[in-house]
Amino acid sequence: MSASAAKRQKIAGGEQQYELLYHGGIPGRGEFVRLAFEAAGVSYSDPGNAGDDEKKKVYEVCSEDVTSDKDGNPPAFAPPALRIQGAGQNGKSLLIHQTPNILLYLGPKLGLAGTADEHVYYVNQLTLTALDINNEAHDTHHPLAVMKYYEGLSSWHSVYLRHETDKSQIKKMQLWRSRRTSGTTAYRSTYPTLSGCSSTMRPTARASISSAAN
Repeated sequence: MSASAAKRQKIAGGEQQYELLYHGGIPGRGEFVRLAFEAAGVSYSDPGNAGDDEKKKVYEVCSEDVTSDKDGNPPAFAPPALRIQGAGQNGKSLLIHQTPNILLYLGPKLGLAGTADEHVYYVNQLTLTALDINNEAHDTHHPLAVMKYYEGLSSWHSVYLRHETDKSQIKKMQLWRSRRTSGTTAYRSTYPTLSGCSSTMRPTARASISSAAN
């Protein structure tokens, strides 16, 4: 895909072709999708960060009460999801979710996945590696369970949970830093630039892995 074609991001009526559906106020897994758009210089809408009325769109696509949207797409399990106007059947919208699935779709569309058939899988390897590291780093801050938060608990329970979590968190972080970060740094510094791929692909991929590790 040419750079000019990749930048045709609006359809008839001026509507954004790409609509990223993710929680507002946090980078999270949606940030990997944003990085792809920013690297390609392609604009997109981000309803989760556009006010309460727009934010509703994020949770409508993963509602338990919905079996399909108006264009026949099955619901997303959870954000992030990406709605692509005009990419579905009969010119309808296409709705996909799961970060690596979204990036696998966007790579060739945005000129970030090389030119040979196998290049898209090399790029997908980077995506999956970055997300693995991201998950590991995230879990060092939630060593007991992902949903263990301090807020909303009685004061004594909060103090106890913080004490137990802090002990586990420190131990897990020390192990993770000693065993994973050096290998990650070495790997991201050796990844090649793919022929025909956007010149931003390598630094973007390295930045993705680096930010995941940090």
